[in-house]
Amino acid sequence: MKQQNPKSKNPPAAVKPERGAVTGTETAFTLSRVYAEGWNAAKKLTASECDDLDPKSMAALNPYGTDVKRQRWSDGFAKALGR
Repeated sequence: MKQQNPKSKNPPAAVKPERGAVTGTETAFTLSRVYAEGWNAAKKLTASECDDLDPKSMAALNPYGTDVKRQRWSDGFAKALGR
């Protein structure tokens, strides 16, 4: 019977990626959900809030840190505003 190394009994702890982290497993589904989050965020704003939005304010609402997800969220947000 082969002995196992005692250090290998416990698998390494899973590290949860930071929100917005792009991994090698990005899927069209994941990116579609990010787009939908941007769309939904825009639809929650009142008409007067939409009128006051400039690109800097819109970017501040975006919760993602990576370029791919930030762009998808912004695309959804802008489309919902009709921009």
